[in-house]
Amino acid sequence: MRTPLLAVIAVAGLAAGCGSSTPAATTTTPAPRTTVSPVPAVTSGPAAPAGDITPQGFLRRKLGEEAEQGTVRFTVTQIDTLTECVRLGRPAAAGQKSIVLHVSVKTAEVDDRIARDTRLLFSDYNIKAVDPAGKVTDARTGQCGDLKNLLSVDVLPNSTHEGTVEFAVPENATAIASARSKAVDGVRGWVWEING
Repeated sequence: MRTPLLAVIAVAGLAAGCGSSTPAATTTTPAPRTTVSPVPAVTSGPAAPAGDITPQGFLRRKLGEEAEQGTVRFTVTQIDTLTECVRLGRPAAAGQKSIVLHVSVKTAEVDDRIARDTRLLFSDYNIKAVDPAGKVTDARTGQCGDLKNLLSVDVLPNSTHEGTVEFAVPENATAIASARSKAVDGVRGWVWEING
């Protein structure tokens, strides 16, 4: 007599399970609970509170408050509005005023890209004037003030660079911004009040 192969396998499986001391894989005993604490999200840097960002995407900074771009830290310590030009200086055009930013820039390691981006922070390529209505216009390099303490265009590693930069901005400008070519983490750049 021939026994079907499937029946032999089923009986052998039951016999093997009866002599085993390990529970079957289909046990209904609940597994112990493990509490997992949430892991904080990793960010690329400290996130700025929403209230600190202007509608134009600039991160507000107070005079003397440090800002950073990568490994470069910078501070605008003072903003002067020039009322008279030095000898041979040229006043701002009609409807404009000349302002001078007193700036400190601290570097760490510097490669070609960092040096370029640092030079642009306070150049007329990146500096914008903002009026009370939020209108943003390009600032232009000014020629009214003293040239003695200009911020150097040389960016050296592990150094502090201090000096002034002058810009001609619309007469109604109330803030000055250093804008990046594109936003990073929702921030387009930094802004300081001219009389703040």
